[in-house]
Amino acid sequence: MIPLERHVSAYQVRTRFGEILDAVRYRKEPVVVEKNGRPAAVIVDLEAYRALETLREEERFIEEYTDERLRGFLVADRLPKAEAAHIRKRLKAAR
Repeated sequence: MIPLERHVSAYQVRTRFGEILDAVRYRKEPVVVEKNGRPAAVIVDLEAYRALETLREEERFIEEYTDERLRGFLVADRLPKAEAAHIRKRLKAAR
C-alpha cells in the first residue's frame, strides 16, 4: 500500500520532530512541511530518498547523450538507418 502524504506546519515540525521522524522512518509516511500555508519541503525515509537519487542519476546519464553524441555513436556502429531511427526514438522517449 502506498502511504499517503500528510501536511504539517514548520512549527509542528519544530515542536514534534521526533514523532514526525518516527512516522517517516517506520511507517514510510512522507511529510510535506508547509511554511506560511505553502509547501516548502518534504521529509521522506532514507529508502525513498535513495530511490529518488538513483532515478536522478539515470536521468542525468540519459541527458548527457546529446543528439550530436548519438549521431557519432550511430555512425561508429554503422547501424542500418531504420535501426538507428528506432534507437533515437527510444532515447528521446526516455528523456
